[in-house]
Amino acid sequence: MKRIPALMIALLLLFACGLTALAEGDMDLSGMTDEELLALRQAIGAELTARGVFAEGQDEIYPGMYEVGKDIRAGDYLFTLRESTRTWVELRIFGSPEEYREDEDPEQEYVTSDLGSTFNLFLTDGMALVVEDGVFLVSERESVGWRP
Repeated sequence: MKRIPALMIALLLLFACGLTALAEGDMDLSGMTDEELLALRQAIGAELTARGVFAEGQDEIYPGMYEVGKDIRAGDYLFTLRESTRTWVELRIFGSPEEYREDEDPEQEYVTSDLGSTFNLFLTDGMALVVEDGVFLVSERESVGWRP
């Protein structure tokens, strides 16, 4: 019978240590699969939207190269600079990931230093979107097409 209270105390200490690690940001994600990480990211995004941190349909995009049609859906987007790690932040669009890898000139390039700056980008399948040195809030715009 003495083992049950000792086991309960051990479990409580383990649980408390786990919560402390989460609170301090020391959570080790390296053991999670890609699918588990994506599910966690979606759950966090949904919770942030529920709390009003993000508007409905808004998400964040981080520095990296994104292939349109694979990593991000083709569409009409509004990008708003949320945070910057350097003085200048760049959004560059290439015709394909290969053009980016071969260090060709981008088809479009947007540079800003002002938080809150917005860019409207129309992305089609096969393009490569490159985000450098900043985090953007992204929301998909409803395309209205051309009107007289």
